[in-house]
Amino acid sequence: MTWISPLCTVNWLDWIQSYRLLVAATVKGSTPESVVTVFALEGLGVPSMIRLNADTAERVLQRYADPAGLDAIEEYFTFYRTLKGDAQLDAAHILLDFQDKLMPFASTAEKFHLIQEQSKTVYIPLDTGAELVEQLRSGWRSKTLFRKLGQYGVPVYPDHLQRLDSAGIVQQLDEDIWVLTDLRCYDNKTGLSMDVESGKAWII
Repeated sequence: MTWISPLCTVNWLDWIQSYRLLVAATVKGSTPESVVTVFALEGLGVPSMIRLNADTAERVLQRYADPAGLDAIEEYFTFYRTLKGDAQLDAAHILLDFQDKLMPFASTAEKFHLIQEQSKTVYIPLDTGAELVEQLRSGWRSKTLFRKLGQYGVPVYPDHLQRLDSAGIVQQLDEDIWVLTDLRCYDNKTGLSMDVESGKAWII
């Protein structure tokens, strides 16, 4: 993959090699120990929005004993790019802007987001959160209110939110504001149950 701009051309494989050299120079043969835990929730599938990442990781784990090794990392991103395709990786056509325009930083800033936020927040009316949620129900909105609500919010992926909504245990107040209505589906230690039928999947 080659990224073209008016000032420079960066080859994707060259970037990988540069990364290798940087890591080698930084670590100098003394890599700190770390623990990688791979797990699966029994009877539950991978959320659709991260299925491609999971499938790619599974392939790498089958081929490499050390998933944190440089060869494994290179394999992950190479295979992921192959599955994803260039069109999806640059869905906002940012690279095309650099080909057609001179330094289009303003338009790039508008289009580019490091993390594409697709989750929705479900607020849990527990303790002080219950009073804050009531303010939401009354129609009050402010930066201060949402800052206080932050510790009572749980990010939920769209497919999980749809299941919760279908089960009638969340209420939508606004387009992006959801409130849990059945506190039996939340536990202070394990978090919000994402599987309303079995209660086996949890997100904290």
